[in-house]
Amino acid sequence: APFLTDSRFRYIPWKPNRGVFRATLTLLSEAKGEFWCHPGADDLLHPDFIAERTKLLLGNPQAVLVHGPPIHIDGNGTVVSPENDPASSLVFTQGPSLEQLLQHNTINTPGIMARMPVTRLVLPFFFTTLHFSADWFIWFLLAATGRDFLIDPVPRHSYRVHPTSLTYSSERASQREAETRLTPLC
Repeated sequence: APFLTDSRFRYIPWKPNRGVFRATLTLLSEAKGEFWCHPGADDLLHPDFIAERTKLLLGNPQAVLVHGPPIHIDGNGTVVSPENDPASSLVFTQGPSLEQLLQHNTINTPGIMARMPVTRLVLPFFFTTLHFSADWFIWFLLAATGRDFLIDPVPRHSYRVHPTSLTYSSERASQREAETRLTPLC
């Protein structure tokens, strides 16, 4: 409620709920700043996240995105080691972003900060029909601009891992697997 009277904030009602990626597209379309990040509703940005990731982008004008590893936490905020996390054994290295993204998505969405002007260029090509890998698709679009992706090796966010999340839902595992195999072809 206090934010509703603060002119720096804008309230956008989201009823009926049309999904996280449609919400992301809507918010990116409305964004006015130079950078954006995408903290999940149940994930945590550490106090230095914005300052440090912004500093990396400002120091590297050719970069479009900076990301880094998460600290995995459970529903209670306890640090955990996730089971069956396909990205945990893969490492994104400095270098050609598109080539690496074609192999696998190892970018933890809540850990990114990206440039808004470049994102605006690719938004017309972003579509929201993907349920599990729309984030991976937008990384493809950003990498296709030829800009660099930077890695901040310091964990600056906590990613909540729980059995009911889309990432770990066993009921939707086959749909998730099929979609992630098809995403590089989009």
